Amino acid sequence: MALDSFRVTAFDLALLRRLNFIWTGEPTSGAVAVDPSAPYGSTDVLADLREIYAEAQGYELLTDENGLLSSFVLPDGDVLDAEDYDRELWAHDRNMVTVLEILQSNLTEALTEGHYLHHGARSRTWTRIAESA
Repeated sequence: MALDSFRVTAFDLALLRRLNFIWTGEPTSGAVAVDPSAPYGSTDVLADLREIYAEAQGYELLTDENGLLSSFVLPDGDVLDAEDYDRELWAHDRNMVTVLEILQSNLTEALTEGHYLHHGARSRTWTRIAESA
């Protein structure tokens, strides 16, 4: 029996950190879900994907005359057309199901029972704090 494998990339981890969760349904009969209209924080999902990719790769982003994210600037100064990467970016977006399954399967290695401190209303960062003895 062959095992499937999947490579989690820095970009996948960056996408995971940016996922935007919401509550759907009624207060007593709903569920947590990734916000389908703004999965990475804004309703312009492609712009979010390009921004997150650039951050994960250490690239800068250039905008066109309409203010749209159009090019990646590599550290050596080379410029890449962002459109050439869109298919790959959307594939990583679809792969988040697999990334979430991998996270869930390995969650106990990273998350432990305890008290966590939230870093502010616009932050998605939580840090485990020491319990008082």
